[in-house]
Amino acid sequence: MRNVALVKSNDRYEAVTKALEAIRGDIHLPDKPVLIKPNLVMAKKPNGEVANSHPDAIHAALDFLKGLGVTKFIIADGPGMGEPLAPVLDAFGYRELAKRYNIEFRDLNSDKPVEITLLDKEMKPKVFAIAKTMVDCYRVSLSVMKTHNVVVVTLAIKNTVIGSLVGKENKPTVHQGYQAMNISMARIASFIPNDLSIIDGVVGMEGEGPVDGTEIRSGVALASVDPLACDTIGTEVMGYDPDDVGYLWYLKQTSGFSRRQVRVLGERVAACKTKYKPHSKYLEQLNWHVSNWQEFFPRAAAA
Repeated sequence: MRNVALVKSNDRYEAVTKALEAIRGDIHLPDKPVLIKPNLVMAKKPNGEVANSHPDAIHAALDFLKGLGVTKFIIADGPGMGEPLAPVLDAFGYRELAKRYNIEFRDLNSDKPVEITLLDKEMKPKVFAIAKTMVDCYRVSLSVMKTHNVVVVTLAIKNTVIGSLVGKENKPTVHQGYQAMNISMARIASFIPNDLSIIDGVVGMEGEGPVDGTEIRSGVALASVDPLACDTIGTEVMGYDPDDVGYLWYLKQTSGFSRRQVRVLGERVAACKTKYKPHSKYLEQLNWHVSNWQEFFPRAAAA
């Protein structure tokens, strides 16, 4: 079974801590650096106060992992709004965390590149670069529950996928239309899957997400070592069908995933649902399906 912890709380630290405690037995830390990838989008206020991962959620993850024996952390992101990481760290007090933990902050936009082949708007191969740090580390995705302007929802998987792209020019470039972007995201997610996924839905963003939406209080947190299972339950909690989210559907098809394999620990999904208002282009976003999708996933086609 694929365990996903789902807890209710209006306190971020408590919610994230309880979710992680529920899956403690699933977490096995290898001998490699531990990287926490929060969702750090912008230094601008007030939007960033909702769009960015909250320091309290990061604090909870740090405390929990320290309790498992982690002594040094990397907190890394590549903000997608065309700005370096430093102003975001300064604007919202993330550097204060380094007073309590051994933390190295890294801007993934300037990280060493590892090439990966994705798609352009014509569905032709296009080489992109992802951060070597993401390849080399134990990856902890700590995302905010939000709607999105291209792929319906942004949760733990998308947080890692887009943040891993090197260089600010790669963020908009990967947005090659609904069809290409969903396939490209699934390909990156297969290459660098989250080792531990945490979704902070205590306060999320609906409507014109992921940066221009409005605050919605859903009072939940999720955690799992299975990224697809975590995002599947997170999507359901937001009131959406996971099969309407292109990159989740492709990952499901290429991995043999079944919703029946998921065991939700804690609260029932039905008791936690908070319908998130969709992005204004939601209906357009549903036009992601490609009939010959297997051609873009050679391993799946071979199977």
